[in-house]
Amino acid sequence: MKTPRTAFRFAVISLLAALSGPPARAETQVLWALSGGGEGNDKIRGMAAAPDGGLFITGEISGATDLGDITLESAGQLDIVVAKLSAKGEPVWAVRAGGDKIDRGYGVSPAPDGGCYVTGHFQSGTIRFGEHELINAGDYDGFLARFDAGGACLWAKRFGGAAYDYGHGVATDSAGCAVMAGTLAGAGTLEDSAVGDAKGRNALLAKFAPDGKTVWVTVATGAGISGHNVAIGPDDAAYLCGFVRGPTRFGGEPAKDFPVQEAFVARHTSGGGFEWARHLGGKSNGLATSVVVDAEGRVYAAGMFQGEVSMGKTRFKSLGEHDVWIAGFSDLGDPLWLRRIGGPGIDYGLGLTPMRNGGCALTGEIAESADLGGKTVASAVARAAFVAVFSPAGDFAAASPLGGKDNDLSYAIAATLDGALNLAGAFRNETTLGRHSLKSGGGNDLFVCRLLP
Repeated sequence: MKTPRTAFRFAVISLLAALSGPPARAETQVLWALSGGGEGNDKIRGMAAAPDGGLFITGEISGATDLGDITLESAGQLDIVVAKLSAKGEPVWAVRAGGDKIDRGYGVSPAPDGGCYVTGHFQSGTIRFGEHELINAGDYDGFLARFDAGGACLWAKRFGGAAYDYGHGVATDSAGCAVMAGTLAGAGTLEDSAVGDAKGRNALLAKFAPDGKTVWVTVATGAGISGHNVAIGPDDAAYLCGFVRGPTRFGGEPAKDFPVQEAFVARHTSGGGFEWARHLGGKSNGLATSVVVDAEGRVYAAGMFQGEVSMGKTRFKSLGEHDVWIAGFSDLGDPLWLRRIGGPGIDYGLGLTPMRNGGCALTGEIAESADLGGKTVASAVARAAFVAVFSPAGDFAAASPLGGKDNDLSYAIAATLDGALNLAGAFRNETTLGRHSLKSGGGNDLFVCRLLP
């Protein structure tokens, strides 16, 4: 019998039942788990809840990939994958797009008709989304595509120039428009329009109508800036997150110099006008990977830092090479709270989702052990995925990790209306999620699971 070399391990952090009193420890029930892949490396990087309780996922596949009864074959090294899952975790449809090189999906969001918007990047000279062909302008270009409820591509757009460009996040506003976040390395084009500053990097934020027409485009420019993700507030304001380094300009504001890389969150009106930007201070080498907004308009952002990070009077030093930070803001940009998750190794905060009754849930990866709200969660493995659920005030409670043996990663998290949390990412060899055992076909396989915290 083959001995599994790798299994999956979760550090699950449960929501406080109230804002006062001792923390409550809850058992985590895994409702279902799905894996997909083949002999190559397959991964989910983005996920969003569908209105019917299902899920949209995107990421990358390599070679022949099985997802339920659906088999997809990549055309090159890595292809973009987009799929819809039912509320029971059954694949409803799955499609791929790509060419002879490396192409990835990073972000996904529901579209008005039961379909979805997807963004990412492509290195291949030409890729096709159904009947829609995109031609690369050089190195990596970004894309945004819309799929209908059956998985057919309705339209697709590219942006970029001669250097490394990408779309990394997408969110949907109340009118069904897609708001995309990404990065331009120098000047480029979006459709037939020139965008970006040729002298540096540009964080791109753009809104598109459901029919694909461009509504507005705005860029923040600087020596080193990245647009990593986007969220939409109750008033349709758009919140952009990423990192800044060197002289940086948001909107018509004077340029500000950031000697070291720092994480930022910036708010734009529904019409694309810049309102405010906040950054995490300290010598942090920071990055904001995700931003979300709850139903009351409270803003949450998370990412990683190395060294020291500060916000208001709160200050943390990393315990290892990289630690996780998560912060709460008001819709006016007022800092509300800052928390750290980390230990002596390299820890990642990768995905956020707003919770139905306020607060947020965070997922990512910890190495060996981590300080979680003053409690140390130890792992018997090299790396472990984690989930942390925070109240609107930033309170949380820790529970012991489950299962596992090695280096698996949870990239994305999405809350559904039934109160469940859904996780997605990649695992190697064999994974156990509750009573569900998953085995990879070789290399990394993708996974999606639904659990009740």
